[in-house]
Amino acid sequence: MIVRLSVLLLVTVGTLLLLSAALALIRFEGPYMKIHASSKASCGGSLVILAMLFIEGYSQSIGLILLTSIFLLLTSPVVGHSLGRAAYQDGIMTDSIDEIEYEGEDSC
Repeated sequence: MIVRLSVLLLVTVGTLLLLSAALALIRFEGPYMKIHASSKASCGGSLVILAMLFIEGYSQSIGLILLTSIFLLLTSPVVGHSLGRAAYQDGIMTDSIDEIEYEGEDSC
């Protein structure tokens, strides 16, 4: 009974994280915010789903579950960084504090 409830909770949390990653692609404006939100939420959601498989007791595929988890943990930040770097090199910029021209008093 407790295992079933924990599996249901993990599936719900994982699905909500994956759904939030999909909504982030639609909702956020800049490419950097979209990359950040989607990579973090999709990695987290996938890991929670894999944890559910581990708890459920798929003993024949525990090694595959662990390898997949390690692969996700290692590649998700690399992919996010590569996409952000490619966007920056293509000249896609967002408003940041160093790009804002201040008018008025000089700080000197």
